[in-house]
Amino acid sequence: MDRSEVDIELDRAHWRSADAALRRAGFEVLEARGIGPHRFYLAFAEGGWIKLDAKLAPAHQPRALARKLARRLPLSVRRAGPVVALVGPDGAGKGTIIEHLRAQIPLAVDVLYLGWRPRRGRPAEALRAESKRGALRECAGLLRGHLRSARILLRGYAAAWRGTIVLCDRHPLEVLATRPHRTRTGLALERLLARRLTPWPDRIVLLDAPAEVLGARKEEQPAETLERWRADYRHVFGADSRTALVSTAQALEASVAEASAVVWSALAERRRWAS
Repeated sequence: MDRSEVDIELDRAHWRSADAALRRAGFEVLEARGIGPHRFYLAFAEGGWIKLDAKLAPAHQPRALARKLARRLPLSVRRAGPVVALVGPDGAGKGTIIEHLRAQIPLAVDVLYLGWRPRRGRPAEALRAESKRGALRECAGLLRGHLRSARILLRGYAAAWRGTIVLCDRHPLEVLATRPHRTRTGLALERLLARRLTPWPDRIVLLDAPAEVLGARKEEQPAETLERWRADYRHVFGADSRTALVSTAQALEASVAEASAVVWSALAERRRWAS
């Protein structure tokens, strides 16, 4: 189901009865700063989002500058926006699912890419040589990577505090499942950074598909590696109550609908909606 947004006009004298009717129909009030005479309602049905923009006749119109400043402030002392991480082996479809979620959700959405990208212009020989470096240099590199991820996550959590939905394309916690080749010291440091110094997201969408499907999408990894990763992802994240397992071997629309329901659940919990 695609994004749906409807504009309606309400007489201020009758908005309380309209508000009660909308709540009975399953809509939740979407609190937002600096919206002037508008009141937003949000619902989730049949795998899709429905947003109502109810315009009220205001007693007075806030100044534009006041509205802009209000949008920069948190809604409350409690974080209003959820942080949802999409994780899974190579070829699971993280980028595709996130692209469709971003197009479907009628709210502010930030996407954080937390994967690793090699610097441009670096030959394969240099990368292989770097992988053989000593434990001290390896640990220094791991600390730099952790600081980079921390800066990205800090920016994301700041946006979430203002009510934005934050989707993480990959997450530093994935090292607990992928088990990259490290020296013994590097492995211990990486596990410490992930387990003790990395915040867990509100929800984890674990994308999964059979190894033959993953291999057809990403031919860089052999089938046995992909199958091992599948098992490790399920072992690390599958038993956590914050994790939802979503198959991407099914129709894309079904996978997106399941992932979208997880985002709605995280948003409802953050906003303390009854649903």
